[in-house]
Amino acid sequence: MRVLIYLLMILTATALSLGVGLVVGFELQDASRWLLVATAATTPFIVLGPAVIGAFAGYWDHRSSPESRRYLGWWFAAVIAVEVVAAVFIVLATLSARAPLWVPVVLVLGAAVLLAVARPLGALFRRTERPIPEDLGPSVPDGSVVPQILPLVLQFQLGFTGLLYVAIVFQCLSYVVRGDLGLLPEVFLAAIVVVLALVFPLTLRRIRRARRYVDQHVHAGDRGSGPDASAV
Repeated sequence: MRVLIYLLMILTATALSLGVGLVVGFELQDASRWLLVATAATTPFIVLGPAVIGAFAGYWDHRSSPESRRYLGWWFAAVIAVEVVAAVFIVLATLSARAPLWVPVVLVLGAAVLLAVARPLGALFRRTERPIPEDLGPSVPDGSVVPQILPLVLQFQLGFTGLLYVAIVFQCLSYVVRGDLGLLPEVFLAAIVVVLALVFPLTLRRIRRARRYVDQHVHAGDRGSGPDASAV
């Protein structure tokens, strides 16, 4: 059931993002170039942001611990900040293109509605999911596998993100050399530097923590269950 719900959420988010893109492309095409690019880059988050919040709320009960509430609160605040930036660009692009009034009204109010219903819908989906039985059976893999593969997953994520951002940097530098889009490429370059400066150290710290956890718990458990354990 949960897989079906996530598939429906992905299809709905894709359809809404496509609709937002069409509205921006057709109704705001007469806006200045940098405003049009900034609006096109930020408006997808008015759909994807609430989708992320709904997915988090549907995955676990954030009321279970203060850490869970704090973690979801950080994400919620980040999504609100991105949506405020997107709303500002939408309004400025509407004024620049002299577009109809319904464009910012529909986009901004639609974003507010999606954000308002994201957490309740996620919580509703979580409550409708059948509880996991106490006897998990032999079909459930050993949970110790997760911390062992986590460093590899994080390393792949780090490499993929690094290559992606390198490509974006080269694209922005080409715009800077040609003098296109005004100051927008420089803004994107500064944003990339800030993101990398935050993400890379945090990811490296998570990799070290995962390896330390494996050494302290998983490997220690394997040694304790070995043939010499009974002789202690």
